[in-house]
Amino acid sequence: MNQLRRLKDRDSMTYGQSLLAYQCWLIWKARNEWIYHHRQPQARGVVNQALGAVVEIHSKQDTQERTVGTNNTESQWHPPPNGWVKLNCDGSYEEKRRKGAYGVVIRDHSGVFLKGEGRTMTATSALTTQAIAVRKACGLVLKEEYNAAVIELDSMLLINSINNGTEFMQKEIEQIVRDTGQYASKIPLGRFKKIKRSANMVAHTAATKAREETLSPQWLICMPLQTIDCVNYHRS
Repeated sequence: MNQLRRLKDRDSMTYGQSLLAYQCWLIWKARNEWIYHHRQPQARGVVNQALGAVVEIHSKQDTQERTVGTNNTESQWHPPPNGWVKLNCDGSYEEKRRKGAYGVVIRDHSGVFLKGEGRTMTATSALTTQAIAVRKACGLVLKEEYNAAVIELDSMLLINSINNGTEFMQKEIEQIVRDTGQYASKIPLGRFKKIKRSANMVAHTAATKAREETLSPQWLICMPLQTIDCVNYHRS
């Protein structure tokens, strides 16, 4: 309860309340299993089950927001201020094969492509691939020594977790988010921004094609022909 009270952000509070409610229900269910079937409850199993279910629910809500969106969320890509760079990042996940990938695209204030990267990975959820994409974006800012960067993604859950803490994250994602927060703290001028899927199509395309193994691991000279149309569309 003390952790819930410390969460000031509305979405984080909703996440914490969902977790608390689901944990209470699982505890009640475990109690009944002990009383009526004499099955010994496992405390750690109850906690992990609650974490997994709530993360999955909120991850799906993020996916729905990409389609529906909100009035105060940008639906089209816009260049960053002069002297800044903008990084768009996204993940792609195939549940059947538990195969994921991330895509990160960097552009300057003129909308000119600077760098891009996409890689495959073994993942357990779509949210994991998104979390890795954000961590990679922060890492690229530090590696390329950009002083001012806007990092855009379409998951409010991840942004809230990076900004407010990771008390309610699955362990796997918790470590990724913690790393991301440490990277972000080293960026002189940096901020995260929630956008709609329609404003994040280049990164989404990069992640999808990386998962399908039709995208080279690094884009060092120019972008693949398959994604140039996406870039031109967002610059129009």
